[in-house]
Formats: sequence, C-alpha cells, structure tokens
Amino acid sequence: MRRTSRREDDPQATPESSPKKKLPWPVVLFLVSLIIPWIITVGTARLSVYRLILLAMLIPSLFMWITGKAGKIRTPDIALLSYAIWCALSLFVVHGSQLGIQSNAVIFLEATTPYFLARCYIRSADDFYALTALLFKIFIFILPFGLIETVTGHNVFLELFRKVYPSIADNYYAPRWGLRRVQAFAEHPILYGICAGSFFSLVFFVLGYGKSALRRYTQSALALLTVFISLSAGPIMAVMLQVLLIVWGRTFGGSNWHWKLVIGTILGANLVIALFPNQSFVAFFISNFTFDQSAAFFRILIWTYGLGSTFNHPLFGVGFGEWDRPSWMPSSIDLFWLVPAVQYGIPAALLLLITVFSAFFSVALKKNLSPKLVEYRTAYLLCLAGYYVAGWTVHYWNATYVMFLFLLGSGIWLLDADASTTSSATTSGRPRLRTSPRHLDEADTNVSKLPARKRRAHVS
Repeated sequence: MRRTSRREDDPQATPESSPKKKLPWPVVLFLVSLIIPWIITVGTARLSVYRLILLAMLIPSLFMWITGKAGKIRTPDIALLSYAIWCALSLFVVHGSQLGIQSNAVIFLEATTPYFLARCYIRSADDFYALTALLFKIFIFILPFGLIETVTGHNVFLELFRKVYPSIADNYYAPRWGLRRVQAFAEHPILYGICAGSFFSLVFFVLGYGKSALRRYTQSALALLTVFISLSAGPIMAVMLQVLLIVWGRTFGGSNWHWKLVIGTILGANLVIALFPNQSFVAFFISNFTFDQSAAFFRILIWTYGLGSTFNHPLFGVGFGEWDRPSWMPSSIDLFWLVPAVQYGIPAALLLLITVFSAFFSVALKKNLSPKLVEYRTAYLLCLAGYYVAGWTVHYWNATYVMFLFLLGSGIWLLDADASTTSSATTSGRPRLRTSPRHLDEADTNVSKLPARKRRAHVS
C-alpha cells in the first residue's frame, strides 16, 4: 500500500512545502495586460491589451464553464451572466440600432469574461496562491515608478509606454500633503489605488500563510504602501477596513460571536443614522470618509439625483444618455453601485448585487474547510469587502472594473473544496489517491495480519 506524503494528507501544508504551480498562461497574460496602458484603435473600435485577451478567451471560458470544467454552475454565475445580458439589452432598448453592436459587445465582454476566466482557471489553493504571488510581483514592480511619480510629479511609467505606442492620458491632479497622487497605469489615481488595494488581504493571508511574522508583515507593509501613494480616500479606507477586520479576527478568532457583532454593529449604525432627518447611511458614509469635502458634497448630490433618475427610468435606465440632474452638475457618477441602476435600470443593479452577495455569503458559510483554506477564504472575503466599501466613493471602469470581476470569480473554487483539498488535484471532484482494486485487496490483507489493537488503530 503506497504511503502518502505529508503534502497529501496534511491539510495545513504550506505553499512552501508544496510544489510550486504555475498559473495558466491566459491568466498570466490577462493580469499583466491590465497594467499595459496602450490604446489600440481598430477601425472605430477603441481597444486595449486586456480587451484583446478577453476577446480571445470569451468563448473558451464560457465553453469550459458550460461543460463543467469550472465545477458546478453557481448562483453568482447565473446572476452575472444575467446582468451582462440585461445591460446589453437595455442599451438596445434605449438607443436602438444607432449605438451599434460594438458598445454592447464591449459591455458583455468586460462583464463576463474576467469572471469566468477566474472561475475556469483558479480552481485550487495552489492556483489561488500563484495568483496572489503574481499580483504581488506586478505591484512591487510598479512601486518604484509610483514612488518616483509621487515625489517628482512625473509619471515615468506612462512616459515609457508612450514612447512605444499611444497610451492613456497623464492626468494631473492637485497634490495632497505636498505629494503627487500616483496614477501609474490607470486613468485616475483612485483607480490605481483600488487595483493596488484589492490584493492587500490576499498578501496577508495567502502569501503570508506559513511564513515567518517578519516576512508576512513586511510583504503586507509593501502592499499597504502601494495603496497609500494613490493618496485617495476610497482605496485607503478600504484597506484600513481590511486591516481593522484582520486585527479584530486575530483578537477574537477563537469565539463564535465576533463576526456577528461586526454585522450587528453595522446594521445598528445604519438604523441610528437613518433616524436623523435628511441623512442616509450612504450620505453619512460619503461625507465623513473623504479627504475633500467638496468632493463629498458632489457625491451626495450624485447619490440624491442619481436615485431620482433611477426611479424616473426604472426598467432600462438612460443608457449612455444624460441622466436626470441639474444642468450645472458634472455628468460623471462616482458611485459604482449606483451606475448600473442609472444606466441600465434597477434590474441590472439588483443582478450585480445578487452576484456579489451570493458569492460572498456562499463562500462565507462554507463548512468543512481546513485551517489553510479558512485563511484563504478570509482573504477572499476581505478583498470583496474592500471593493464593496470603495465602490461607494468611486466608479470602477476599464482595468479596475475587469480586475474586480476577475477577483470576484477567483474565490468560487472554495465552494468545491473541503478539509482535504488544498491543491488542484482534488478540486475536480476526483480523489487525490488513485488506488486500484488490487491495491485495496493488498491493503486489506496487510491490515488483517495485524494484531487486533493495531488493526483498530490503523482503521481509525
């Protein structure tokens, strides 16, 4: 009877003790493409490198998902696919054929492919670890450019790419604390900050699992620095939330009530704030968690008039047309969770929220996970919590949007895992040890020759 190695039978085996697994090449190409700021024009279409990758992977990803290569079909899968279809449908209803198929195709492409790419190719703890390691390497590579940008005011990263091919604009924003807000590869510093802050909890729990405290906290500090140089309230607040929840979980990790207390506190605060006249939880949140009070004022106006526009056009929204607001208000909507309702109607907003919350709570309530997978699950949940909080201060678009949907899909594999599954060999539902009937017979024969006391111990 073949003896299993520690790696096979120990659910707490660390990434260092397991063979390093490389990410599939479509995932590597996609993640690297997110930081390439080139603008590629094909006819009337405005493309980017990551869109070309998504275009190539749309059909393969959906085919793998339909044929069961991504495990069971889950509620978030159906909700997200319905969200993408509804968005495309609403544009046809509002704008007709004059908008053309191009915009509808981009909406569907960016909403579905990142998520299903992750669903199909991030299928195990090994994949999740390799994903985190690559994200960490990417942003550590960008960090020196960001430090130069924040101190000197020159976006060297964009300047280098612009020498090769046309890239996104280098937009200058007023400094904060005498430092430039780092834009790096994104269209806006807050978008760079969202991307950088998205993987903080992954670095702490996944990359740091089984490592020394010095290495774990050093890597986490570097991840925190990549976010801080954006000097944007939304991303920094999202990461601080993750830090506070990590501290809370580490302090009361042995109890069964500490997360219930967090949820109860949030709900209670919402109720108390709602008792004040002309004050909602969203308005309170926006007005008290921002660096710029004028920006907070406009976000509250966006929330107020955006809701009004939503209820004026509840089913299909206004598409890419003008939404209902005073003529002096800017057209941008800096609230990610409000945009689908305004542009595509209330059904789109509800479907997106169902996607996020069904993924979050189904993974959160998953039982029979090993200690290692519990840590990985915590990383995933805190990542989503950070995105949810930051989405009340900024709209996600382009690379930030597709990265969010990719990370949303990257943790669904946990629903197919149990206490014995820590690598890709088990996530497909096949047992790790392939033992033939002959081996089973030999094992039974060998066990039967043992004394009764040892035989009971062996079986147990």
